[in-house]
Amino acid sequence: MASDDEDQSKRLAVVKSTTRGATIPIQYPMLSETNYGIWAFKMKIILRSLGVWLVIDDGDTDDDKDQGAMVAISQAVPDDVMMAIAEKETAKDAWDALREMRVGEDRVKKARVQVLKRQLNNMHMENSETINKYAMKLTTLVGEIRSLGTKLDDSEIVEKLFSSVPDKFLPIIGTIEQFGDVESMSVSEAIGRLRTFEEGLKGRLHSKDGGEQLLLTQAEWEARCAKGKKDEGSAKERESL
Repeated sequence: MASDDEDQSKRLAVVKSTTRGATIPIQYPMLSETNYGIWAFKMKIILRSLGVWLVIDDGDTDDDKDQGAMVAISQAVPDDVMMAIAEKETAKDAWDALREMRVGEDRVKKARVQVLKRQLNNMHMENSETINKYAMKLTTLVGEIRSLGTKLDDSEIVEKLFSSVPDKFLPIIGTIEQFGDVESMSVSEAIGRLRTFEEGLKGRLHSKDGGEQLLLTQAEWEARCAKGKKDEGSAKERESL
């Protein structure tokens, strides 16, 4: 198996400068699923420096130039992509095929990102959900969007999180916004703050339920006492008859 250094050396070309006769080592960019735009721009510069760009731009039929352009392209694409264009007869055909492949993928990718962003915008936490469950759904969706090459800053996700939770979290959100730096807060920190507040709410709710239960027990006890006194009074009345 070839080492990374060997693979890198294979993508190096030595180009003779047309102005000073000097040699300039050039490293070919490697085409990926997300970098077609910048890859094509860099390759255009390299192919111009090699003097073979016209076979792609104008359809020049010079065989030597066409072969030189094809060699350059082969150095700048991964093996699976190379197999997809192996049947192309000219460098222009190969170049056009690469553009169609990547631009088509970009369109599909952009459409998918738009769908996911709409889902993100429409997300809201249900009252029956926990922060952990909602945060998992939110971060999973964000991860999918980021995996498609779209940048989402933590500040955007934190803002979305704070704006999509129920009103019961408003006190802690207000405190964070007043005394904390929301812009620099990480998503994990924001989730942790809300989780801590949620646990506090649960604790207070349980205490309240316990108090109500004690009050209910006391009321029942008073009712029983009153009933007992009433029964006792009735018994005395019967004895006096």
